[in-house]
Amino acid sequence: MASTWGLAGGLCCFLVVHACMPTAPTSDDAADGRGADDVSDADDGGREIPPGPCPTSPNPEVPEMRIRFVRFSKPEVLANPVLAQWYLDDALSDSTIWLLRFAGLGSGTVTVRFGAGAKARPWSACTYSFIESVFPSGNLGIAESGLEFTAVGYAIPELDLPIWQERTAFPDPISALLPLREVTIAGTFSVDHLNIGAYDESARDWVDVGEISARIRVADARDVVVFLDIFEGECSLCGLLSGDIGSGDDAAADDCLTDPSTWPQQPDTVVDAEPAWSVAATFVAEAAWIGEDY
Repeated sequence: MASTWGLAGGLCCFLVVHACMPTAPTSDDAADGRGADDVSDADDGGREIPPGPCPTSPNPEVPEMRIRFVRFSKPEVLANPVLAQWYLDDALSDSTIWLLRFAGLGSGTVTVRFGAGAKARPWSACTYSFIESVFPSGNLGIAESGLEFTAVGYAIPELDLPIWQERTAFPDPISALLPLREVTIAGTFSVDHLNIGAYDESARDWVDVGEISARIRVADARDVVVFLDIFEGECSLCGLLSGDIGSGDDAAADDCLTDPSTWPQQPDTVVDAEPAWSVAATFVAEAAWIGEDY
């Protein structure tokens, strides 16, 4: 029988997801926060990666960016400041890397590619690659209106976004996974198309003008198992999001088995007629170089 724990209990999760991931040695440069460096030294498939720092002049047709800040407002547990600091620390380091590549700006047929990334090899500042072989990215049609963009047509049906703990990175095992459905993005470019949002030094806060909208099905959240470090037990992502966390030796299998109407954080939407949680977040993205896929 499952027991219901409050939000504070869920925040004690040290998320170690049991997922199909390649294993790798600990990063050679983990101590400096740059993340795992023990990836293949294969070349970038013929694409020339410009040397040096992050881009300082725009590519008007194919802006490439890395998300550097995320602020969730839904589901409730992801909006909690304690957990927010955890995933924010990872996003600001070279641990968790989510990438955006816009194609065809100004052409009338615009698409954005969105997905998980890793440091490119050979490495130079601000160079990354999509991890297509492990976490397939998704493509989304967008409409332009000046510097603003919004999703049009179909959303990305499925998109798994991994999170690594600070001082680890691909191909180290992930520490969490967001199994998103029906993903859309929107936002406003800077005038030079180098950024979406920015950090306001005077306010000491992020001006996050990018938007992510998605859903997480209850069924998908049940398949993501996390470890409750402080309670020396396991819970599922479903248990973390709902607050309905099981008890016993195999607590994860006992999550979310009670009536959803009794859960502290109940599903608020559906995907294909199945219960789900709405996901809403804002973000800041900065210019980057993106090479060929892993």
